[in-house]
Amino acid sequence: MSVKAVFFDLDGTLLPMDEAKFTRFYFNELSKEVKQFGIELVPLSVSIWKGVKAMVKNDGTMTNYERFWISFFEDFPQLLSQKEEVIAAIGNFYATNFAKAKAVTGENPLAEKVIRLLQEQGYPLVLATNPIFPYTATVTRMSFVGLTPADFLEVSAYENSSYAKPNPAYYTDMLERSGFKPEEVLMIGNDFNEDVVPTRQLGIRSLLVSDCLLGEPDDGVRVMTFAELYEKIRNRELEELYGG
Repeated sequence: MSVKAVFFDLDGTLLPMDEAKFTRFYFNELSKEVKQFGIELVPLSVSIWKGVKAMVKNDGTMTNYERFWISFFEDFPQLLSQKEEVIAAIGNFYATNFAKAKAVTGENPLAEKVIRLLQEQGYPLVLATNPIFPYTATVTRMSFVGLTPADFLEVSAYENSSYAKPNPAYYTDMLERSGFKPEEVLMIGNDFNEDVVPTRQLGIRSLLVSDCLLGEPDDGVRVMTFAELYEKIRNRELEELYGG
């Protein structure tokens, strides 16, 4: 069956990123925002990673937003009386100073070109980024490569998702929200374990870009640079990109 829609990962795919470098910068900047509540960098980092794990294990009974904050205040019960203030302060960080993270991400002028070409060719697009960040933070990271939510049918974030990668249920949810069947979709990502393994289980075809490749791809998935992907799409060769 021909491809009727294209799902894209964001971090490491459209937006080049060294995850370790990005995370260090991000945690350091966020810690400045919450220091007023007596939260230091190390316990903050430990709590965020714990919250990420909680979202990855989320079973659909609540949003990732709810799952994260339950986990967070388990680590800082002394702040429950200031819950709204803490959440507001962190929300303000994502709406303002999080944009500084652009300094530790890479440039990819081809990202916007690929999206525009696919739009011109009539492909609906979905931003299937792991929904462990707030929507505002996702919009900010999209802006680093010249994209906005208007470029996509759906954009996943922790407020609107109840699963996370690599759970196949995350992709099932994105299929239902966008209205496509697995066999109609091509998923383009950079992480074999998050973008290929679960989609393959559902019958979604996949392709990996190698610029920030994670995991160890097997022979069942096509791997190419983002520049090669651009050339394929520019030459209207999307149908050749089936990978898994």
